[in-house]
Amino acid sequence: MPRDITVILERKSDIGWQLVLSMIRNDYFNSERPQENWLNSSMYINEYYPKPIYIEYDPIVWELFGVCGRFAESLRGIPLDCCKEIKEEHKSFGDEAFDEHWISCSDFISNVNESGRKSAEAHKLADYIKELGNPEETRLIMWFSQ
Repeated sequence: MPRDITVILERKSDIGWQLVLSMIRNDYFNSERPQENWLNSSMYINEYYPKPIYIEYDPIVWELFGVCGRFAESLRGIPLDCCKEIKEEHKSFGDEAFDEHWISCSDFISNVNESGRKSAEAHKLADYIKELGNPEETRLIMWFSQ
């Protein structure tokens, strides 16, 4: 059974956690007939959604996030203090969202650096995260879906 991952980056600020990447308009959102935005009894389409920083299928990178392999037993769930845009996006996945987790960007970068595996994708993502701000002040929020 295929698995998709949604990973969103947020930064701590004086007023709480905030998105780092922009919101994206959903081309499939139907503003004229809102009832058509419901995919089933628990899933719906938001008009805007947070731009994910990562959505690829790569179990090596997933393990470095802490959601697969040797780290999987310590899933943290969605943080109660995450930004409202992430909460709303997660809620829109309804019953399809599972294995929710978060990791600080500094921990993810450390996992990448300490990994014995050669993952160009993980190193590229770690470098991109560093370009976007201080890894000590940012975290990755994620979940899987079918």
